[in-house]
Amino acid sequence: MVQEEQNKQQKASDMEWLEEKGRLQERPFSSSVPLIGPLIAGFRALWNSVAAKWTVRSLIEQQNEFNALLIQRMGYLESQVYAQIIEQDREQTRLNRETAELGLQLAHMNRLLQALEERLAPVEEDEGVEGD
Repeated sequence: MVQEEQNKQQKASDMEWLEEKGRLQERPFSSSVPLIGPLIAGFRALWNSVAAKWTVRSLIEQQNEFNALLIQRMGYLESQVYAQIIEQDREQTRLNRETAELGLQLAHMNRLLQALEERLAPVEEDEGVEGD
């Protein structure tokens, strides 16, 4: 039961991680060039605003929608896989139980057969003596 709870927590953590990593965000420009770095970053930001900002935002939005749908679908498929594993485990348990029951029945039938052979042994010996 503890293991099951840990698995649920890990799954929730993994899904949160996927959702976080699946969201694209615009990043501000930066530059590590001494003294004129802020000027370079400002120019890049200004140029981006003119040249690509609206196109990039639209693409980011589309990609974020796709990523969210993909993550949702992965979660659904994962739950389906877990459901199948649980059903297979139940079926395996049922088959193991039936196999054990058949083993018991076979052992019982072997004991009955042994008892019949023991009861028939004297009869077969008598027939062998009379036949000689």
